[in-house]
Amino acid sequence: MDIIDLNKDKLKGKRVLKEDEVWTDEKYVYKNAFSFNSNVEYLDIFYLLKGNEFENLTMPKYELYVSNKPYGYVTDYLYKYKSVREYLRKSKITYKNKLEIIKRIINTIKKMHNELEIVHGDLNPSNIMIKDTNIEVVDFDNMGIKGATSDKYYKSKQLDDMKCLTTLLFDILCETDINMDSELFALIDLMDVSKEFKSYLSNCLKYDDSVLGVYPDEYIKEINGTIEYSLKNKVRDLK
Repeated sequence: MDIIDLNKDKLKGKRVLKEDEVWTDEKYVYKNAFSFNSNVEYLDIFYLLKGNEFENLTMPKYELYVSNKPYGYVTDYLYKYKSVREYLRKSKITYKNKLEIIKRIINTIKKMHNELEIVHGDLNPSNIMIKDTNIEVVDFDNMGIKGATSDKYYKSKQLDDMKCLTTLLFDILCETDINMDSELFALIDLMDVSKEFKSYLSNCLKYDDSVLGVYPDEYIKEINGTIEYSLKNKVRDLK
């Protein structure tokens, strides 16, 4: 993989990024990934994945160095994409489009876990990018690969992914960030869906092992416009 050195190459003269800071130009995103410097497992993962093209996943493209020392990584800039957080704040989204986005996120995470055997570990609304109903998952600082990281680490990050996936479902339906578990449990209790669906969502929030390998794609069909409307009203009451 090619190396971009902040002190030598095309970014010469630019200020050095602070820890976890991101800088963007018209073509690339430059990320100071602190774990890149200190986590040997992360380095192994980086070299396994560098330059690979995975559908809906924006992986590292170049290594980012400062004065010949590893500093982070560079990815392609996703032109006209917005994070879920920004998308929800600035765009008018139809119920149909919400479901399509949710389904694509579920299918992407399902493929990551089952086919690529990758866990992300930080699927927050800033790390899912959207353009129309197309999605890209970014920011793999906390990721793991089955067999390349410890089983304990991989499992913990997989459970993180399942909880984040559940949170994202409600964020998108309600068009806002929902950060409190108590609010999420209240919304689950309100939903007019099967007991199995409610139990599944609750177990995801509880990091219950029973959700591993199980994804909500079969349950999503239970959600309808009436449920979406009631959830949005409940969130207003909770706020």
